[in-house]
Amino acid sequence: MAAMDAALHRGTVTPDEIEEVLVRCWNWPSIRRAQRALGLADGRAESPLESVSRLVIGWLRLPAPELQAVVLDRDGRAAGRLDFYWDEWGVAGEADGRGKYTNVGVIVAEKDRQEHLENHGLVFARWGCTDATRHPRSVKQRILNAYERGRARDRSGLPREWSVQLTKAATRREDVITNPVARQLGGKT
Repeated sequence: MAAMDAALHRGTVTPDEIEEVLVRCWNWPSIRRAQRALGLADGRAESPLESVSRLVIGWLRLPAPELQAVVLDRDGRAAGRLDFYWDEWGVAGEADGRGKYTNVGVIVAEKDRQEHLENHGLVFARWGCTDATRHPRSVKQRILNAYERGRARDRSGLPREWSVQLTKAATRREDVITNPVARQLGGKT
């Protein structure tokens, strides 16, 4: 599924093109697994860890999140894009690969982004590759704890000072190239 997510994300194939290949390979070993993977594939995933995390979230029987939601701050400016978002609780989920944080500037920018969004009331749950692959129940507990913090915020009467623009799954090459959200965030889809 992660390979399909990546191919869809890059716009190199469409779900229909993958399905055509799967139909032609109807008698190959493990073809049913590939067919199930296509049913779960989503071009909004930006990394293998996001793909794995989506599978883990489903396996843990947690509500399905929105993917790659763009958060707008109280002034209506794009403040960032979230790997996962649960609107019911006002919770963001971030699957953090270690390769992203080898540069101090990237670390500082990520911390600043999260602090900015937390100041608007958004609650975060973060996990890494080891959590998702070896300790999935810790991912569940982090997400459930974030849900509870979101409920506490809502019960306290603190306003949600952000809004969200949802992105659709890129299913055609044109979707990836002309995605207005990508343009607004500097071309990163």
